[in-house]
Amino acid sequence: MAVGYCLPGAFPFDFMSGKVVFRNIMSIILLGVNMLINERTSHTYGLLLEKAVHLSLEVIILVFERDLFLTVFWRPLYQPLDVILSQDHTQIISLLEYVRYDFLPQIQLCSIKIATILSSRIVGLVQLLLKANAAKCLIEDYAACLESRFDESAPVENTKDDAGVLIMQLLIDNICNPAPNMTHLLLKFNVDGPVENTLLQPKYHFSCLKVILDSLEKLLKPEVNALLHEFGFQLLYELCLDPCTSVPIMDLLSTNKYQFFVKHLDSFGIAQLPPRTSKLALRISTLHQRAWLLKLLAFELHSADMADPLHKESCLAIIWKIFAQHSEVNYGEPNSAKTFVTHPFDAVNGTSKIKALELLEIVHFKPPDIGLRYPQFILNTKYHKKVEDILSNSAISEMGGVYFYSERGDRLIDLDAFHDALWQMLKFSTQPGDSPYNIPDKGEISEVIQKLLRWAWKYNKNLEEQAAQLHMLTGWSHVVEVSVSRKALFIEDHSQFLFELLDASLSVSASPDCSLKMALVLSHVALTLMAKLRDDVFLCPGGSDSDNVSCIDVFSLKLLPNGACHSILLKLIVAILRTESSEALRIRQYALLLSYFQYCRNVLDPEIPRSVIGFLVSEDQGDDELNLQKIDKEQAELARTNFAILKRKLKQ
Repeated sequence: MAVGYCLPGAFPFDFMSGKVVFRNIMSIILLGVNMLINERTSHTYGLLLEKAVHLSLEVIILVFERDLFLTVFWRPLYQPLDVILSQDHTQIISLLEYVRYDFLPQIQLCSIKIATILSSRIVGLVQLLLKANAAKCLIEDYAACLESRFDESAPVENTKDDAGVLIMQLLIDNICNPAPNMTHLLLKFNVDGPVENTLLQPKYHFSCLKVILDSLEKLLKPEVNALLHEFGFQLLYELCLDPCTSVPIMDLLSTNKYQFFVKHLDSFGIAQLPPRTSKLALRISTLHQRAWLLKLLAFELHSADMADPLHKESCLAIIWKIFAQHSEVNYGEPNSAKTFVTHPFDAVNGTSKIKALELLEIVHFKPPDIGLRYPQFILNTKYHKKVEDILSNSAISEMGGVYFYSERGDRLIDLDAFHDALWQMLKFSTQPGDSPYNIPDKGEISEVIQKLLRWAWKYNKNLEEQAAQLHMLTGWSHVVEVSVSRKALFIEDHSQFLFELLDASLSVSASPDCSLKMALVLSHVALTLMAKLRDDVFLCPGGSDSDNVSCIDVFSLKLLPNGACHSILLKLIVAILRTESSEALRIRQYALLLSYFQYCRNVLDPEIPRSVIGFLVSEDQGDDELNLQKIDKEQAELARTNFAILKRKLKQ
């Protein structure tokens, strides 16, 4: 019985058995949203009715927060609230339809929260709505609510009270639920048949999908809608990953109307980040937006069907945008992707960098410090150990700790819970028999708490920014690795851009501004690039269709110039000697070093005996003998310089 005492009276048990209080509350809610709108606009008591509905919805949410825990002890006498509501489907429909009520935003918020709970508990919720002919209105109501949120001119301070954020989270959380689910319904997928066969047409159907695509196309009011834009990109990526929705959504994003995969690379993708000092929240969200966008590009490159002209054009456009010097291509013409040839950037003659390097430069900045380093004033006091004990408890605030998980999944310090824990700790820090002079007054306690709360707020922001930076770098690495592994042959002389990317990756990983986690990601990218360079050594330097191929071209392996090889080795050694490292990073770096030496080991094909090469060269009437001597000389010089670089760096 002690379980019931932690709750306000017998309310939860009454609801979980469908008794008097539950029936009275539902009688208010069952008046319906249309009647509430009519009473609100035509009668003076409409405000009182509005308040009654709001309080009733709040009570429903409070019961939902506790019913599952209570049913563990009280089944079968008491049932979860969703089971009680399912006994009369009109109750569920009435609860969900209050999202249409825009006179009081709190009522909309309650309805969305209830929809989130019910969609996670009731498997056949969509079929229930279809059977009651309530699905069409609900789709339009949610779209109107989301559109209204995008049009607001001021940001919502608390994301828990943001209707747009709640709708986005509802859509993202329901993607993996059995089909058809609420995400499929609200985005106007086909819920009457196989979802994967849907032909999406947001241009003709008003739904959340149309609102989201329109907002992401323009990215208006970034300071107000940054989090919504971020969740919009995430939603599209999650839809592409899901087997049921992948084909319809990828086909839609590849159409000429949206050209979604390449639309933002020229402007939003490579724009400078907002300043950390004045627009930190926007800076963090912008990094996450670009991360989801890059992951979308990588997924299209990885899984697109190149036999489909639409997806082939989309993939070639992505390759062109990211790895080519110029971008004057009309992607609206159906045949443009069949005729253009990408030209990699020439570092000597070019005037601008390829976008892959620009994106890496954007994400390369000194990450904020996220170490639990307390302010100096707290280290000089007797409270240091007690504060450390509070923060060492990894439990979330609901379980007695001081942490919580944000909408992005970051584990942050709950400032309210931290404040309460500090107050209790400082209030009861005195021991019996302590001198009155050692007892801190309230002013001192308040000052200590305020300083620690400011430190905790800064710690949270630093952690969020570093997570966003790593997220964008991960997205960048996905694009580079997938492009190199699967689509590099679409770029002429791709050894040049492979070298540029490898050189830049090693430079960043060797930088003191590069964190250990970033270095791990970059080392994996470098391994992929080095492996691709090793594959390229077997490409014929003269081209497979060239009429000017000599014996040396056939026997020789295509290597980078000696200067480029020396640059790679030098930067790799610097990266290996970085101060902050780990076993996992060392393993990757030494594997990369071994791969480099294997790459430089032979200029001539080692499987062909040297005597055979000499005989064929002597029979040739051209300059192959001189070229062979030149190759031998360059090979010896490369080996000597490699050894010299190693010797010099190891002595330092």
